[in-house]
Amino acid sequence: MADGVHASTGCQLWPSSIVLAKELLRRPHLVAGKKVLEVGAGCGLLGITAGRLARSILITDGDEEVVRNLEFNIETNKHVWLSKCPDMPREVSARQLRWEDVLESPWTEDQRAEVIIASDIIYGNWGDVVAKAFLNLLAPGGLVLMAASEDRRSGVRVFQEHLEMKSFRVLETKLSEPLGDFRIYECRGPSLEQVEGISESPLPQPSLLAAEDPENNNSNNNNKCNGNNHNNNSSDNNTNNTNNNKSPEGPAEQPVSKQLWRVVGGHAKGGIIVREGPLGALSACLKERLASGSLVQELESTSERLCYRKLAGEGPETGWVSFAAKGVALVTKEVGETGDELRSKQ
Repeated sequence: MADGVHASTGCQLWPSSIVLAKELLRRPHLVAGKKVLEVGAGCGLLGITAGRLARSILITDGDEEVVRNLEFNIETNKHVWLSKCPDMPREVSARQLRWEDVLESPWTEDQRAEVIIASDIIYGNWGDVVAKAFLNLLAPGGLVLMAASEDRRSGVRVFQEHLEMKSFRVLETKLSEPLGDFRIYECRGPSLEQVEGISESPLPQPSLLAAEDPENNNSNNNNKCNGNNHNNNSSDNNTNNTNNNKSPEGPAEQPVSKQLWRVVGGHAKGGIIVREGPLGALSACLKERLASGSLVQELESTSERLCYRKLAGEGPETGWVSFAAKGVALVTKEVGETGDELRSKQ
């Protein structure tokens, strides 16, 4: 701790920051090469970890004394990112950032972050305040990664609902760690094109913890891969639904597939190959790869290949991938669980 800094909540190491830091190291593509902002940083463990991977990381807190300690911790731990890639300059800095200032003065386009990271920052009934602040800090199409301890989630539901109303896709994952039980929220914002054409109705929200609605299976088989739908997104699918499938509340939500898969291959090549159809080399290859660490839903499969819809990660929204290549697994079942099994634990 820096000289002259007194112990406070902002100068303690909270378990949720450790959990999210481990998640970043396990899934580095989430922040690799990106402009990242940490809010409510406290000691700065999470931001310092991101400094190993991100193009730039601004580590912030609302308390001036905590920021002084952050600057001390950054200087003390700068070997973490300098030794990682000595030839690539990385920007790691700290500053004071208060919610009220952000609400009054939204950041300009060139200031906004591609990824915002945070842990245990929402207490009481001010989840909507945090959500509004994030909207003033995040670039279009950006990602919010937030961890919360199971016993410190008061206000998080309001935060989540506020972002969903702004057409964010929110993925909520429950983790059980030696340090306790936690939730990680991956909140993907709409692109600039989606923002400009946004409607009052929010986009469908895929969630590991949301209940399935079997009645949504009548949406013209939009969840089936047929080799021609790799460019479809959720808004396109909703447009193609028949009028009978629309509800007064908005577009019918896509059903959540039961089996979840994690991409474990492609580390050295920027991800695994995605194709338009299930015929292997006979099916056209998409330009973009599906990044290692991505989480996908199974839509259908053959003995050798999987048709997926992406829930989290980088790469095509949907397509076909191989289960294995040369005897090495490319995707694995996520902790051997299905969406139903995850929900049964709630």
